[in-house]
Parts: sequence; structure tokens; C-alpha cells
Amino acid sequence: MQINLQSTPGVCSEYIDEHDKRKEITVVISPIKALTSDDGAAVKLISGCNMWKSCKNEDCYFSMAARQKKEREKSR
Repeated sequence: MQINLQSTPGVCSEYIDEHDKRKEITVVISPIKALTSDDGAAVKLISGCNMWKSCKNEDCYFSMAARQKKEREKSR
């Protein structure tokens, strides 16, 4: 089996900067991890955004802010 992984450039209209202002910016979404099922029949790709550290959008799957929000909710 051959898997071809590629990064995808695109526009993000959900980016929130350090001043809590929503902006439209260019981002690159890239595969960062591949997980296989125990029997090897399925592959799940985990992707990341190049702006994940600077984005303050807690509702974005890729942002560090969303990960921190999940951690706060778990600790309650």
C-alpha cells in the first residue's frame, strides 16, 4: 500500500489574533501523524495548522487555544 501525503495551503477566516480580532489569513494544513488500527486495515491521519500556536480561537480544532480549553474543562 502506498500513501501520498501533502500539505494544503488555504484561507482561514476563523483566525483570531492576540488582540481578539478575527482575520482572514493564509494557512497550511499538513498531516503530522498517521495512526493505524490494530489490524492495519484503517489509517487515521492527524493534521495540523501552521498557525496553531498564535490562533486564539477556542472553537478551532487546530488551535492551541482549543486544546487549552479542553484541558480546563477536563480539570473541572
